[in-house]
Amino acid sequence: MKIFNTLWLISAIVMTIAGIYCVFNPPISTILLLYIVAAVILFNGVMSIIEFNIEWKRKASGWILFDGIVSVPLSLFIMLTGASRVMALVVLLVFTIWVVIKGVAEIINANSARRSNKKYWYILLIIGIISIIVGIFSQALPSITSVAFALSIVFAVRIGVFLILLGIASASLWFLVGKLKAVQK
Repeated sequence: MKIFNTLWLISAIVMTIAGIYCVFNPPISTILLLYIVAAVILFNGVMSIIEFNIEWKRKASGWILFDGIVSVPLSLFIMLTGASRVMALVVLLVFTIWVVIKGVAEIINANSARRSNKKYWYILLIIGIISIIVGIFSQALPSITSVAFALSIVFAVRIGVFLILLGIASASLWFLVGKLKAVQK
């Protein structure tokens, strides 16, 4: 269990660092960025599946497993198709849909945390709402997606913001799990 908690914290740190790197190094090539994002999504998906398998006895949310089941194939899709410039736009579209799904999962996790009387449940709620808004906003303005491809600066910053949000959400979950364990002892 301690290894899982450590891996979860590493996942949060990796997502946050990758997000910050994307925000502050926008000229990064779109192809490299796609592979970085795919690796982060894969790691996050595997962590979700591991978390569900560890926590299923305590009735872990099926949304955690759903998150992992969506994330792993999505990451493989990005890795296998990301080298094409046309696929970069498709990947961005799929990525923003994933951000909305993650936002919904965070809201559900926040509700579970609130029902379990976890102190900082509202952080997950806020991150979930922000993720949904950012994902929907990105989908609602396809012209921004086209410009984002042409201007890797915008693309990198958007992906970076998504990763930072997801890193904060993962760190919040790690923190909440640690607080829950301290209360249980």
